[in-house]
Amino acid sequence: MKTRLGQRHYILQPGQAWNPKCRDDPRAAKPPTMEVTPLELICPRTNPPVNQPASCFSRRSLPTNVQDPIAEALDAHLGAQPDSMIERILQEIAVVGRRFKGMDTRISELNLEFWSLRTNIAGFQDRVTGLDQRLTLVDDKLNQPTATSQFLRDKLMDLEDRSCRDNVCFFGVPERAEGIDARAFLQDIIPTITGLSFSPLLEFQRAYRIGPLHKDARGKPRQMIAHGKPRQMIACFQRHEQAQQLLTAARTHGPYT
Repeated sequence: MKTRLGQRHYILQPGQAWNPKCRDDPRAAKPPTMEVTPLELICPRTNPPVNQPASCFSRRSLPTNVQDPIAEALDAHLGAQPDSMIERILQEIAVVGRRFKGMDTRISELNLEFWSLRTNIAGFQDRVTGLDQRLTLVDDKLNQPTATSQFLRDKLMDLEDRSCRDNVCFFGVPERAEGIDARAFLQDIIPTITGLSFSPLLEFQRAYRIGPLHKDARGKPRQMIAHGKPRQMIACFQRHEQAQQLLTAARTHGPYT
């Protein structure tokens, strides 16, 4: 059997074992521990010659009388155009290299665009943060007038309620009975109807009627409003004690006529 080691070829006879430690002379190997029998090895697409010891054939180790059509065609093709194929391969390599250079350039451009976009986004984020802070300040400034307005409204309502504590409403007083001076009319009629004595005399801040006054077809005011009821009269007493004295008497006595 033929064996290849490095660039040397050794032929082992039937019954002889290969000793890897003895590379110079395989025949000096120790006696074989097992017997190697001849084998009929058949290489692809070839058969060993008749009456020849079994061996492993390769393209380089084929005998001269063995024909390999594939190997011959490959040798003929390579031998006919070796330079053209090498030049073609080099051209393809150069084309691939240029493509890689173009890809590197494009990747560099994409990286620049990416960093530019990232910088712009960072700038937008800073601007949005600044706008949020300014909006927060504006909200705080708007909340202050709102709170002040609510405080003033509450205070105004309290003052209005306090100013109305001394108001007394009179119902059923005929229209225009008061004449042109409602305060003088009330100063005379209240002690007369109720029988109360006030000291000092009654004094009013204001006295007036509330509600719309209906007019007739000629545009003159009527004596009565809808449903035949006169408008109510409101009098604001100058002294709180006199208003409370009148209200207490009205609750005790009932309606005065």
